[in-house]
Amino acid sequence: MKILVVSAVFPPEPVVSARLSSDLYEYLRMAGHEVRVVCPVPSRGTGKDAVGAKEVLDPDIVRLDSFRCPESRLLGRARESWDFGRHVATWMRHASRDGLDVVYANVWPLFGQRLIVQAAEALGVPVVLHVQDVYPESLVTKVPPWLYRVGAPMLKAMDSTVVKRCAAVVLISERISLAYTRSRNVKNRAYVVRNWVDAEPFSIPYNRSEVCSRYGVPSDCFTFMYLGNLSALSGLDVAIRAFAKVASQKRQFVIIGEGSAKESCQRLVQDMGLANVLFRSEPDPQKVAQLQSMADVFLLTTKKGGAISSTPSKCISYMLSAKPIVAAVDPESDVADDLRNACCAWLCPPEDVESFANAMLIAESTPAVQRLEMGSSARNYALRNFSRQVGLQELERILVKAGQRAKCPR
Repeated sequence: MKILVVSAVFPPEPVVSARLSSDLYEYLRMAGHEVRVVCPVPSRGTGKDAVGAKEVLDPDIVRLDSFRCPESRLLGRARESWDFGRHVATWMRHASRDGLDVVYANVWPLFGQRLIVQAAEALGVPVVLHVQDVYPESLVTKVPPWLYRVGAPMLKAMDSTVVKRCAAVVLISERISLAYTRSRNVKNRAYVVRNWVDAEPFSIPYNRSEVCSRYGVPSDCFTFMYLGNLSALSGLDVAIRAFAKVASQKRQFVIIGEGSAKESCQRLVQDMGLANVLFRSEPDPQKVAQLQSMADVFLLTTKKGGAISSTPSKCISYMLSAKPIVAAVDPESDVADDLRNACCAWLCPPEDVESFANAMLIAESTPAVQRLEMGSSARNYALRNFSRQVGLQELERILVKAGQRAKCPR
């Protein structure tokens, strides 16, 4: 089957969607399908125009020079979505002579999705749309309330129109799927495929003292850790303010990652005079398991409502590292369900500094044996529920079904 993978990000970019699309590309090729990838020139975490050797040598990975906005700016991201969709649509029209059976689209909402679906529809090619964050619902934490009330109905209507023209839509969790399919009336074409993380690196035993020495992190302190995107929506400022309430020489907070909010977080740490908050960078996503071996407890923060329309993938990596988690998440979210079911976390409301600080103290005072049991439970749960092989098999099944259905005479 001839499959086109359209992805808004792709390796060497260290982004979850990039890894998912890359894994799918390799898996489909190994399964015997004829696969091509269309994606932009890298811009996330790799330098503006950094392209890895693999992409240069692989003729089946097509890089389009569309507008890119790695910064978390609403209008810039909207333009990025539209321009990438426009470039992909143009490329598809010129490449249509090669024939396609199905398009897999993992792209930024909402404008790029619409243009790509329209182009595929004109060619008679079905689209399987992979939705990572539900828009416009995800905007509720990003724009003023009045603007959301005004713009959300129009954007939701646009999204509904696009989704109803797709052969299938893939959602990343049960709660998100239920809410999305009810609001878009697309229950008969919705599928749930949980995001995954390659578990193999997390099975390697790392020497904590050696890793700490390598990254200049003291190994004799109780270590809280945040590893992930440092965006304005991460709620990391809450974790910093909470740590300030419990700060002491025997505790440290290690923050690893890049993002638009890194400088503001560093200023906050400096203004509060926090000596035991350490920022580290590591562009290689293969080092995540090694870095996380330095932690005693992981910190997961979100904005109010943020975990309802999206699921932070860093939570899977945390669980695979077999360490417990202090999480500030919406209680009615999928991530809260996962953490409760795994019995591996102390939960508190989002954006509540006092509750988060108290949870950190409880986590530290919990006997090491109990923390070890919680961590083991977290890893076992992640291995059962976030399987790379199961996710890829299900995506292939959905794509093949959509392509075969399109070939059937009507």
